[in-house]
Order: sequence, then structure tokens, then C-alpha cells
Amino acid sequence: MRFTIVLTAMFVAQGYALAQSTIKLHAGAVVEPSSPITLGAIASVDGEDAAKLRDVVLVQESDRADGRTRIDLDAISVTLKQAGFKLGRITFSGSQCVIDPHAPRVAENTEKNAGKSISGLASELRTSDVRGAICAKLTELYGVSADSIRLTFRGSDDALLTTSVDGMQVTIQPAAGGKSVPVQVRVFRGDEVIASGTVRVGVEIQRSVLVSVSPIDRAEPISAANTIIDSRWLTPDTKPAPTDEAYGSVALARIESGAVVESRSVKAPNVVTKGEIIRIDCLSGGIALQAQARALEHGKQGQVIQFQSLNSKKIFRARVSGAGSAVADISSR
Repeated sequence: MRFTIVLTAMFVAQGYALAQSTIKLHAGAVVEPSSPITLGAIASVDGEDAAKLRDVVLVQESDRADGRTRIDLDAISVTLKQAGFKLGRITFSGSQCVIDPHAPRVAENTEKNAGKSISGLASELRTSDVRGAICAKLTELYGVSADSIRLTFRGSDDALLTTSVDGMQVTIQPAAGGKSVPVQVRVFRGDEVIASGTVRVGVEIQRSVLVSVSPIDRAEPISAANTIIDSRWLTPDTKPAPTDEAYGSVALARIESGAVVESRSVKAPNVVTKGEIIRIDCLSGGIALQAQARALEHGKQGQVIQFQSLNSKKIFRARVSGAGSAVADISSR
């Protein structure tokens, strides 16, 4: 027995000695389309060979496809092995990274850039013109800081966007939109309208969201085991599921690895099944009585559904309080 223990201890000690570097793959990253994708751009790398590992090129700029690129640990392992790294000395974590080619940037409004789109953080774009007034309005509308919202303006709208608002009265009226938001603008000098029009503004908001770290199948519960909390730039029409609501819910359809968990993608599980006989806590004033009733609908936690009394066959409504239980307030009936 003693011999076995010694061998196990030696094996574990050797195992720790082998893992000299760690690679933690991010769920998402932004890399300019004109740049190669390196390991350091999409992962946190620490340890003995960290500097060399960060410089490993995973995808050359010439090989990058249009749009987003997905890189998983399998592809990284193959590249590192080909580069001569010993995988046994590396500890991996994460699943895959989705690389966005569109990093926020600010283009100077010069003759060289005339007619081109201008994009960047609202804090970087603020000036005393119509563009700045729109930045301030949209920042207020979405309730975020100027460093958490980035906007894209079309170069074709420059004539209106560069109109000065110093000493003027300006009205900014955003409408509902998806990836771009239509904004109606009017600039007044006294009772005279000196500029007006509608511009379309690309809007992205940085939010803390749940991201799947592995594929989540339909009807599979959402939990800390298959998701992580990550920061993502999202358009206003994307509605991420709040963490406290998402955990315990189930996927309505398959959620791919690296995808944001949206409210429309999950639903709370039923804790009461149609036809199930459950306990009803009947409240009347300060008195609480218990009875049994048959559920006439499926019910989720906190949902009010119909039940039928087993004794009188009377149909009534009660709030589902948990698995096999509900509460009915009969004091006002």
C-alpha cells in the first residue's frame, strides 16, 4: 500500500511539473481585418513560454474570411503542435473564440475621408455639432456611459452632422431601430429652422452577457457549467437574457458555442404539469387552509394558471409557488 501511494504522489508531482503554461481562450475578441489573428489576441496566456505563445499566428490576414471567425481549442492545439510546442506542458481552458473584424475606430473628418463612414465611441465623437448632440442623446436614451456605446455615421450625412449647434436649439428624436437607428434632427436659430433631416446611426452597446462555452441543445438547462459572463458589443435589438433569469431556464432551440444567450432563446421550465394534482394554500385573511386541485394548464414558477377543485369541480386561479404547489388568495372573492 505504501509503495502505491509513493508512485501516485510522484505521478501527480510530475503532472504539475509538465504544465508550465496556461491558455485561457476568450469567448469573443476584436481583431482588425487587416491583421493576422494571433493567440495573444484571443486568449490570456501565462507561464514559461507565454511570450512565444502569444506571438503564434493562428490565421494570416490573407486567409481571413469576411465577417466573424471562430477558432476552437482543437484548431489551436494543431497549430501549436505544428509550431513545435509540447502540448503536455500547456493547460487549456475555454471552448472557442468568436473574432469580430470590426474594432471601434474614429476617422478624422478631413477631405481625405469625406463621404466615408465615421465610427467610434460616443465619448470620442462628441463635438459641438449635430453629431455630438446625437451622441449625447443616444447615450442618455440607452442609459449607458459614453465609453460603452459606439456609433457609426454615414459620410453622406456629413452636411447635416457637421452643422454647429452652438447658440442654437436642437431637437433629436430617435426612432426604434435594429442595427441602425433613424434619428430625426432639427436645428433652430430663434424661430428659424436652419437645418433638418433624418440620419441613420449604427449603434452598438457594450453589455455584460451570458455566452455559451459549449453547444447547448434544445431543452437543456442554462447553468454556470455551460455559460460564462463576458463583455460583448450588441445592437439595440439584441436582448440578452439576464443572468438571474437565464440560470434554471431551458434552451428553446440549440445555442451554438460562443453565442450570446438571448431572452428569446430560453424559457423558464414548467414546475406544474397540466393534469397534475397539487397542493393549494388557500389564504383568507389571517387563515391559511390547504386543499388539493387539478392543474388545467402547464405552469412556471410565479405564473398564475387555472385549477379545478377535486371536491366541487369549481375552477379558480392560483399562483404557482413551486413544484407541486400553488397559492390562492380567496379573501377578496
